Amino acid sequence: MYKYLDIVNVSILVTGLYIVSTNLIGNRGKKSAMQFIMMLTVIYLKVVLILDIDNYGIYEYISVISDLILLISLVDIELIECKNRKIISTLNYLAVISILFIDIHIGNKLYITIIESYILISSLYLLSTYILKNKFHIKYILHFLYFGEISMNLILSSSELLANINSVFGVILSIYMLLRVFNLYVKDSYKKSTDIVSKINRSNINIKIHNEKLNMKKSLNNDMSELINKKESLLKLMLKDFNKCIFMIDEENYISNEDKSFYFLWNEYEDYKYNINLDFFCKNSIKDSEEFKAAINLVKTDCRELEFEIIDNKNRILSSKLAPIKLSNDKNGVICIMTDITSKKNIEMKIKDNATKYKKIVDNIPYSVLVTSRDEILYNNDKNQYIDFNKDDIKNIILGKYPIEELYYTYNNGMDVCLNIEKIKYIDGEEPRNLFVIRDITNYKNVLKLLEYSKRKYESLVNIIPEGIYVMNFENRVLKYANNAFFSMLGTNELSNIDIDNISKNIAVASGNINDNVKYKRDVLINNLGQEINIECGGMLLDINKKIKMIGIVRDITEQIKAEMIEREIEEKENLSRSKTEFFINMSHELKTPLNLIHSSNQLIDVVYSEELKRNNKIDILETIGVVKKHVNILMSLIDNIIELAKLQADFHEVQKDYYNIVDISENIVDELSRFMNEGVNIIFDTDDEEKIANIDPDDIEKVILILLSIVVKYSMDKSNVYFNLGSRKDYISMSIKNIGGYEYKKYSNYSERKVLDMGITLAKLIVELYEGNLIINAGPDNSIEILVEIKADYEIKKYKNHTINRQEGFIYSEYKKMCSF
Repeated sequence: MYKYLDIVNVSILVTGLYIVSTNLIGNRGKKSAMQFIMMLTVIYLKVVLILDIDNYGIYEYISVISDLILLISLVDIELIECKNRKIISTLNYLAVISILFIDIHIGNKLYITIIESYILISSLYLLSTYILKNKFHIKYILHFLYFGEISMNLILSSSELLANINSVFGVILSIYMLLRVFNLYVKDSYKKSTDIVSKINRSNINIKIHNEKLNMKKSLNNDMSELINKKESLLKLMLKDFNKCIFMIDEENYISNEDKSFYFLWNEYEDYKYNINLDFFCKNSIKDSEEFKAAINLVKTDCRELEFEIIDNKNRILSSKLAPIKLSNDKNGVICIMTDITSKKNIEMKIKDNATKYKKIVDNIPYSVLVTSRDEILYNNDKNQYIDFNKDDIKNIILGKYPIEELYYTYNNGMDVCLNIEKIKYIDGEEPRNLFVIRDITNYKNVLKLLEYSKRKYESLVNIIPEGIYVMNFENRVLKYANNAFFSMLGTNELSNIDIDNISKNIAVASGNINDNVKYKRDVLINNLGQEINIECGGMLLDINKKIKMIGIVRDITEQIKAEMIEREIEEKENLSRSKTEFFINMSHELKTPLNLIHSSNQLIDVVYSEELKRNNKIDILETIGVVKKHVNILMSLIDNIIELAKLQADFHEVQKDYYNIVDISENIVDELSRFMNEGVNIIFDTDDEEKIANIDPDDIEKVILILLSIVVKYSMDKSNVYFNLGSRKDYISMSIKNIGGYEYKKYSNYSERKVLDMGITLAKLIVELYEGNLIINAGPDNSIEILVEIKADYEIKKYKNHTINRQEGFIYSEYKKMCSF
């Protein structure tokens, strides 16, 4: 058996070896190299044991060696964070090597004892390191068992049973070794990598924050750089007048008489120590050198002045003016005046570009733009193709002395338009000019007409409103508008006749927030006709065109006050009626007390003396007892109906609603009543669906069905049929109880009978109304009657509660007999 356990042991160790090898291949350190070698050695020894060894002595020797190596490897893993780990590991490795290479005899028990003693010491040391950590762990028990197993090997003699035990503990040790290797090289490595990723993410966030700060500083530096460049440009523009120099060119073409202005313009010659030759100057400084030299020679020969523009090698535009001069030796020279006009040219170019841009802008304006002098039109952007502004009629209007803001004009196609004309005066040089902007505002005028129409429409709408509405300036409390209902309420048609302070003195004003509801206060007002009216007024503040307006609402509640007074009177009458109802209830209870006494006495006589009365032939006394019993039952039923009716009318009736199937309730009542009846009346029950669910109190529905069914059955002729049908109509359950042609209508319509029946019908109708239903009774002289009941249904409900019948056998029939006794 121990060989099979060794196979399991090898498979577990191979898994651990795979984890250690992946760590070793990943170059994660030297810690796993020796563990890999030792685990590989253990696997090799275990394989040798499985394949070749049948001798138990050899098996014991190799098994002990493999356990020693595995334990030392475990010690190395467990003490991976220990300061003295290197010393302990070195001693363990030396011990293993010495044990492997000592020349011993296989059967030497002493040698095995020495190895097992060393294993015992190592296990004891490892257990002591765990205990010193002061933390309990399941591995304490594991090492304690292993410690016991080694002690057994030292004490007991070798046997196959002991070898099996050793193999079991070897498997347990290998499993624990696998768990430790997994935690060390997989779980702990994953945790470390997770921590590193978390730190990298935090570093990225910090870098992002620093980059944002750096970008903000860069933006600030760019703004400062732009400001400096603008100031530098402005400074150069201010110094443009100084970019001028004057120098003389002698007969031999040398530049002489140069001053500071020359070096300011040509600063490359500032450190030049020799006379500047014209050819050298033109070659190094003038782009159009040949043209410049030809102009100088022309001035010398023709003795006349020249003025032209040249471009130097710095791409500056220079205005050059040459003039001849006589030198002292009767030789001709040339005076040259150069001015840097680059900025001026650039400005002129920009002005020209801006003029082009402005012209394009004006050309793209959708309105007509005209520029005029005193008597003619100088410019027209020709945006209005229907008007010729040079025609005398429109031209005289535009050039006229009087300002015109709006002009109604008819186009050439016959369309009437309205033109808005805006005029601006300005001076161009010394000439006065006028700028006209002419817009077609026909659509705008049409919109204004629509707004005016809309205003009248909304005023009509406000005038239709039955409530009085007014608008008032909140600051000076001046009334600006009131609708017809407000005028009619106050008995006047003029705003000046309204004392608005008298109306709004106690008004509750809300802000213009749409979430604030207008609060109303009641007041009494005497109008201009001397009538006293009850009003309810409120208001709201609104900001209209930056002015605070108050919108007031006034309601005439005179009729409402009268209705409230009537309601109070009705409530008082209802309270009086309720008091009467409570009186009847109390009286009913008072009546039940003596009635119960009579009933109890009658029952006692019937039980105790009935046999004796029969023997003595006291038939009249027995009949009297029966009559008393009958009338007691009648009175009890009447009192119960009076109490129930009073509760329903006073809203004292308590219901216990739930979802029930009305078909089951109805069918149970009909079946029980049919079972006990022997009067020749046949009750036929029918339904279009086996489930009709409603949210009801089943006791209430039973009472209604019993009352209505008793009314029909009581006056039905012998051998007649009473039909009890259940159907559906929209959201209602319909119940029909009828007898066609077999009903004694005369008895039903008898006054003395109807007094009692009406009480039951009223009771049933009030109960049906509790469930949003209706009750209709149709009876006629053709000896037919039909009672229709409708109760609100819940067709979406599929689950319902089964009605539990707690009544005694024959209860339905006894209740029916009570009603028939009436």
